[in-house]
This record gives sequence, C-alpha cells and structure tokens, in this order.
Amino acid sequence: METKIISEQMADIKSPITGGPVREVRGVKKFDFRNETYDVPVRFYKCVESQEEFTSGEQDEEWSSSLYSLYREKHGIPSPEEIKEFREKNELSLQELSSILGLDEYILTQYEKGEVPNEAEGKLLSLCMRDNNLITLLGICKNQFSKDEYESMYDRIHSAIQ
Repeated sequence: METKIISEQMADIKSPITGGPVREVRGVKKFDFRNETYDVPVRFYKCVESQEEFTSGEQDEEWSSSLYSLYREKHGIPSPEEIKEFREKNELSLQELSSILGLDEYILTQYEKGEVPNEAEGKLLSLCMRDNNLITLLGICKNQFSKDEYESMYDRIHSAIQ
C-alpha cells in the first residue's frame, strides 16, 4: 500500500543493498487488520541509490504496536499493561482470572504479552475491569471453586475495589 510521506532526512547508516547513503522516511501507511483498515504512523529507511525501502526490527515493532493500539482503542479493548495491572491489583493468578473469565490461561498470558484479543474476548476483559463486574463474574462461576478458594478470591477482589 502507498505511504503518505510526512518527512525525510538523511540517516547515519549505510544501505544494506548498495552500501550507499540512506534516508529515514516518516509517514502514514494504511494497514488491514481483522477486516478493518487503519492509518498507521510508520518509519522506514530508503536506499538513496536503489530507492528500495527497508526497516529495522525496532521500526517494525513501532508500527505493529501502533496498529494494535488503534484497534484496541476503537473496540474498547484494554492494553496488555492494563490487563496485567488489573489482575495484579486484584491479587489474582493467571489461572484464577482465566477461570473466572472462562478463558484459557495460555490465551490470557498471550494477551498480557501483547497479543490482541478478538473483539468478544476484548470486550469481556474490558467489562470485567469495570465497576463490580469481576465480583459478579466470580459469583456466576462460584461452583467451580472450593469454598475456601472462592472466599479468598472474593476477599482479594473486594479489597481491591475499596
């Protein structure tokens, strides 16, 4: 897809293609993600001699992080940091929170590491993080836990709310 160029400047690196000078280009590029199109800020290098574009791993990480943030923002999905902070604030293990939410523990781990939840699971995470919804969800699945486990989780969650 075509990149809308915002700025260009000479970079302090040599082209891996020709060994010659390189320009750093900043712009906006359209990316498709989960059947939607997003305008994402990008940064890449362009070989002056060959006009070929290339990126560093850091630049690839920047645009993918921006794309994921735009998707999360549009769909009201919490960030990895928000998910982990919420879980830790409520003093819940990954296993406990995944049981309450009905999500696989591995999936929740991946979300905390930056994987983007699908829209339904993202909304579930967002919903559980509001008001007393986590207490409500815990009550719904009360029979999955022993009495001691349930009471321990309830007390930790309730303390975090106050």
